[in-house]
Amino acid sequence: MQIDLPTAKRRLRPIHDDLVEAHQTTLDKWRKLGDEYPAWVLAFDAAERAQQLHAHIKLEVATVAESWGRRVRVSEALDFFALCVGRDILLRFKFLGPSGPSNVQTEHQKLLARQLYDDDMMSALAFDGFTQPPTLLTCGYRLTNDDYLKTLVIRRDKKGEPSWEYPIYGDDGVAVEPLRFRGMPDNGPARVRSARVAAKKNEEGGQAR
Repeated sequence: MQIDLPTAKRRLRPIHDDLVEAHQTTLDKWRKLGDEYPAWVLAFDAAERAQQLHAHIKLEVATVAESWGRRVRVSEALDFFALCVGRDILLRFKFLGPSGPSNVQTEHQKLLARQLYDDDMMSALAFDGFTQPPTLLTCGYRLTNDDYLKTLVIRRDKKGEPSWEYPIYGDDGVAVEPLRFRGMPDNGPARVRSARVAAKKNEEGGQAR
């Protein structure tokens, strides 16, 4: 079952302030670096800047996460930094462009864009306590022209469906959520059989004949 906006807001509210502080601390460092070494910062394009900021956001979040208790855990099981919240939320961290978060199009990222997990991904997540596919959420930031935090939002994306998000910092505090009507299917995160397992099954079936 997917996590909806009200549920995400309720479940993540205890760590909202810490997430905001982690991003603001990172941006304070970035602006200080720009003040002291402008020629160094000038060499970075937008993508390289996002990589630099992401490394420090991870550091800040991982540090404060030590005080959150066992319900919120740091994970890199899927080869990217994320927080495991309970047993049904996987929260990653991204810069948000005009069309939302962007990702390198690996096979795993293509699955995650549809809120799908294959057997290998679920095996990796099992070490973090997930027995069912979690809802992938994004803690995404947008910047002002002078590199201050403009907005920090919690966002859900799924290919083929409207995205939703709510702000935890900035803007006017208005959440953006698609309308849902009674009887609409709950197309939540799901597990899919990996291509490797499917190939093995087909091979075994052919040998049996």
